[in-house]
Amino acid sequence: MALAFVTKTVLMFARLKVSAAAIAGGFFYFEDVFAQSNVNWFTVLELYIAQNHLNGTIPLYLQRAKHDSPFSEKHQVISRISLSMKFDYRSCIQQSLSTAVKAKSICIEEERKALASFKQDFTDPSDSTTDKEWDELAYNKSCLGRKINPSLLSLKHLHYLDLSCSNFEHIHIPNFFEKLQTLSWIFNLISLKRLDLNSNSFDAPEELGNLKSLEYLDLSQLGLKDSGVPRYLDLSDNQMNRSIPQSLGQLSKLLIRLDLFWNSWEGNITEAHFINLTNLKRLSIGPDLDDREKPMSLIFNVSYDWVPPFKLFQIVITNCNVGPSFGVWLQSQTELADIFFYRTGISDSIPEEWLLKLSSQLENLDLSYSQFRGRFSSNKWVRFPNLDTISLAHNQFEGPVPLWSTNASYFDLESNLFSGPIPSNFDKLMPKLKEMYLSENHLNGTIPPSICNMQDLKIISLRSNHFFGKFPHAWSSESHIRIVDAAYNNLFGNIPTSMGELNSLEILKLNNNNFGGQIPDSLHNCSVLKSIDLGGNKLSESIPPWIGRSKSIDLSSNFLEGEIPQEICSLTVLGTLNLSRNQLTSNIPSIVGSTLLLKKSWRYAYFQFFDDTKDKVTLAIALKVARLQRKFHHV
Repeated sequence: MALAFVTKTVLMFARLKVSAAAIAGGFFYFEDVFAQSNVNWFTVLELYIAQNHLNGTIPLYLQRAKHDSPFSEKHQVISRISLSMKFDYRSCIQQSLSTAVKAKSICIEEERKALASFKQDFTDPSDSTTDKEWDELAYNKSCLGRKINPSLLSLKHLHYLDLSCSNFEHIHIPNFFEKLQTLSWIFNLISLKRLDLNSNSFDAPEELGNLKSLEYLDLSQLGLKDSGVPRYLDLSDNQMNRSIPQSLGQLSKLLIRLDLFWNSWEGNITEAHFINLTNLKRLSIGPDLDDREKPMSLIFNVSYDWVPPFKLFQIVITNCNVGPSFGVWLQSQTELADIFFYRTGISDSIPEEWLLKLSSQLENLDLSYSQFRGRFSSNKWVRFPNLDTISLAHNQFEGPVPLWSTNASYFDLESNLFSGPIPSNFDKLMPKLKEMYLSENHLNGTIPPSICNMQDLKIISLRSNHFFGKFPHAWSSESHIRIVDAAYNNLFGNIPTSMGELNSLEILKLNNNNFGGQIPDSLHNCSVLKSIDLGGNKLSESIPPWIGRSKSIDLSSNFLEGEIPQEICSLTVLGTLNLSRNQLTSNIPSIVGSTLLLKKSWRYAYFQFFDDTKDKVTLAIALKVARLQRKFHHV
């Protein structure tokens, strides 16, 4: 089977890559894919055929690709070898290398002998290894089993060596590797722990980042040029649980990004860690974000008035003790666009002048889960035109809600000490807001009707404040609100019928307020309503039958009357039902027995409905009768 694109004449190629993306979905023979009669190999310098299902012999004519060298045109120079991954070494390596040895007119004599010697240390299925054992080795992608033959030294122009997927478990990398003077690329030494490259004269390769098991790296006295020094160092998402080495501060002045995130660092970070990083723009340090319960084991131990040598564009510090003060080193960072301080232990206030300097370029501000305190300026002229995310949650900020004019989509002030009302022109200050979290503060006053005008708003959380008055009632079908949570306030009046216009509403939590009247029938238009909690109010009249479409229903502690609608009892999706502490009749719907037998979660729901022992006994009798009925029904 031949591939169309390789059956044409190949002229002046410096690199030909026919890897997994090009040959997939079948098995091919070298004789088919690289047909000798159809391919004219003039100047192919690099050939990639890794990660395929090729088998057969390596054609002799593949060695006719010419390479500029001090030798004559009749001699071909082997400079690049890559045959790794899913390659049938059984049929190709053994035969093709033997063929190459016989082709005196093709290879340089010295290189031909080197290949023959190199061949001897491949695992040979014709020896003591059975076919079954060979198949196991091939399945494990292993092809070497003895040693790496020093005959490689005879390949004077070898600059690319791919030893991936080979069985080196008990084989040391030989010392002669240092004599491969033209070698510039070596691949997949994923278990390498120690690498000493000192006193050489080459540039440090970026591929050093692929050595995931590396514990010791010496790049001293390399005479590194700027072009060879890495500008990005990313050690994120590893299992590092030691102190951060101070030698990081000796990295190149060209280093732009340092990412030490998602590790379990411990110890101190000092000024020495950054002494030479004058061009650093992005800094990320910290353990897993989910480690809130663990003590902070990484500490910024720098003097208060230290001025770092860099001006950052982005800073991310999580679960790291930076505080208690907001030091000069932070105040000196006036070019920041992204600020993420998550659980930093800073108990200081935010300098207003620093924040004003950042206003024009700031895009993300996250100071959550720390101990920041103080209040923000009431300056109505402060504008953050590019600010998208504001998260000040779980701190000790106080004073009025910040009056910032911004196009932010995310605004989170949850769990602070903010007080006073929500600004009446909130819809004008943040017209593009999608998520607003103001819960667990000391906010008061009425909820401004202008919130109904924020058509992009999807989540509004106002729970656990001191809001009073009526809930906004000018909702429209153009709104995209999915979650409304105004629980644990002092709201009163009727639940607005206009809330039935909220076609996207999924969760409605107005519990523990003083709402009265009936549950509005208009809510049956909210076809995707999954959870409704109206408990702890003064609602009266009967339970509407449509409410049973929700998976979670809490109408407890109201003044509801009548019977439980049959529609609720016949549902199969209900997960939580709480109708306790109402004035409902004690008559159990006729189908409740069989429903409770089939659904354990309903047993809990109905026991919540019955508050006293008498009702529980009645329910137990009903269950027993239902079991007997089922028993006799099957007789």
